[in-house]
Amino acid sequence: MNKAVLILKNKKGDTLVLSVLIITIAILFTVLIVDFGMAFYTKTHMQSIADAMAIGGASYGNEAYQTLSTKEKVAIVNEKKAKPKAQEILNANKKYLPNGVEVVTAEMNPTGKKIDGKVMNWQDQYYSGNFTVRLTSRYNTMFLGANKNNSPFGIGLPEIRFQSEARVRVKPK
Repeated sequence: MNKAVLILKNKKGDTLVLSVLIITIAILFTVLIVDFGMAFYTKTHMQSIADAMAIGGASYGNEAYQTLSTKEKVAIVNEKKAKPKAQEILNANKKYLPNGVEVVTAEMNPTGKKIDGKVMNWQDQYYSGNFTVRLTSRYNTMFLGANKNNSPFGIGLPEIRFQSEARVRVKPK
């Protein structure tokens, strides 16, 4: 009995174990904060690029035509000029993206976009004066790593994917 009481009263090393546990948890939370903070920064940056692409592409949409039925003026975005201009803006901004960020897809006027209550195909959007850009991006985390072999914790967090979308509607002059 005396030996059992003696073992329970001996608390040498408890502080060391508790300190190691707290430091490990603090490092893990720091890693998560840094990785998800960079992902949020990247998402914001990608949205800015999508906005610039939509404005650049829509700048070729100031041509106004009268419709035959309602006689009102509508703007038509010139597809042959708008897409290359938007792609040029994307290519110029790719070098400013943080490391580990990749643009997976860049769609201009994606089919199935619902605008003003109507599901539009890509051609409807051009003829209604709309120019939409949708970017899909992938961010490979710095610390957690998408690859288990590169991760200091031996776990693999899949890359973080997000979409940025922007639409500009051109009004006729």
